Amino acid sequence: YPVPDRHVCVSGGKTFEKILGAGASNLENFLIKRRLMGPGWVRIYNPKTPMGSASWCKWECTIDGPKSLQRLDLVTTRAGERVTIPESPPVSTVSIKFKTAVNPKSHKLEIVCVSALFNSTVQLDAATDEAFRNMKQLTIVRPLNFETNGTMAQFPRDMEKETKNMPELQKSPNERALLSRLFAQLGSWDPDVLVS
Repeated sequence: YPVPDRHVCVSGGKTFEKILGAGASNLENFLIKRRLMGPGWVRIYNPKTPMGSASWCKWECTIDGPKSLQRLDLVTTRAGERVTIPESPPVSTVSIKFKTAVNPKSHKLEIVCVSALFNSTVQLDAATDEAFRNMKQLTIVRPLNFETNGTMAQFPRDMEKETKNMPELQKSPNERALLSRLFAQLGSWDPDVLVS
């Protein structure tokens, strides 16, 4: 049968009240029917490499239908035994903190500083190692100049000397350059999870 009109699904007809679940998207129906709620391992049968990329994923594939994908904890071997499930892989996370100030001329918030902390080995189902060897930090600051006299924004005179031994602290001339540098670093880190 063809998919009924949305009005029929919600309002019903002569012999029925409404059609439950008819307003669900294809993705929602797929996730529920294949029981794919939450993170977990899946077995993909007969994957094919697509012609072009559809996302930013490192690996993409297409399958013949929804039954070509199954949760690994539901897969059994030919002997009827359950497949052993590997440990959860670590995810990489970036925690970002913005510091803003109100520009008195435009009355809008402007970003004056951003700090990001990247951790490459966060465990989803166990305690995470908090060693600094797995972490990288980046802090970018820009000078404040809300004066109306037209002078160029400058950093404090002794800032160069103070930041010489801090490679994670970088200067930026303006907000646009600050955000460009941040997004370039996020692209390089390629985190799985963003926390703000």
